[in-house]
Amino acid sequence: MIWDKVAGVYDSFENLLNGKVYKELGNRIAEYIDENDVVLECACGTGAISEAIAKKCHKLVATDLSSKMMKRAEEKCRVYGNTVFRKANMCALNCRDERFDKVVAGNVIHLLDDPASAVWEMLRVCKSGGKVIIPTYINKSDKTSKLLVKACEAAGVQFKHEFTLESYKEFFISLGMYKAEFFVIEGRMPCAVAVIEADGWFDSKTKELLENPPYVDGVWDTDKLYEYLVYINTYGDNLAKRYFKNHLSDPKLAEVLLREFSLNDVMDGSDAQLGAAVVLRMMDRDALRANKELVLEAQKNEVYWKRPRPEDDDMSWL
Repeated sequence: MIWDKVAGVYDSFENLLNGKVYKELGNRIAEYIDENDVVLECACGTGAISEAIAKKCHKLVATDLSSKMMKRAEEKCRVYGNTVFRKANMCALNCRDERFDKVVAGNVIHLLDDPASAVWEMLRVCKSGGKVIIPTYINKSDKTSKLLVKACEAAGVQFKHEFTLESYKEFFISLGMYKAEFFVIEGRMPCAVAVIEADGWFDSKTKELLENPPYVDGVWDTDKLYEYLVYINTYGDNLAKRYFKNHLSDPKLAEVLLREFSLNDVMDGSDAQLGAAVVLRMMDRDALRANKELVLEAQKNEVYWKRPRPEDDDMSWL
């Protein structure tokens, strides 16, 4: 991977092109760390932030996908004796809920295909009352920032998202995180830092829904499910990704969505039917196979978006 290839020169590259921000970022993040904190850092890289956190926290679990980058970070943090390093995918953390006091991911969101999934995972593993801290490089309108982006891409680093401060704020708002706080570290390529309270990120409607889930004791409550589906269609599918991700292989959910929403004439054209279509498109094929006749019936619908698999002309996999 590209990060293993550049591990040996990464610090020099950052210090040369954006040294002021690179050096200041760790210290600013460390201001949020308390001495009794157990901290998770995702995408720790060569440890520029890790070292600053390790100086202050009780324990740091630093993760990355690049072994060679982590080796550099481990060398920096060895003296503190409170840091362990693990290879991990920040979009699918092998960790129980509410494990850490603080969760940090520095300058990685803009490199991910699905940054929302990473944010949800960080919130999932952060304790109630804790903080999720996400610094990300942003673009200014001047030529310097654009040249830095081009330099990074020339080195093999692909920016999947190029945020401005406003679009970065809008990204979190799109996830329902209206209470996120932001500050900016200025430099050649500035860094915007989002600070999210782990139990205070959501608006009142999202909180209400999460406190009243539609699946209880092995049964799907159609009325509660209706509320979820309406909300999903109105505010986007991030709630679906958060709540339904553990149910996407459930044939009972697929059956309810198909019978009560997709194929129910009473629901025709409703926000709930649109929301059901979103969740059905996310579901595993095995869950749909268990409801083959319903899927095939729904797939005949002339309205494209109402089909469980609108992109599949060939349904032979059923």
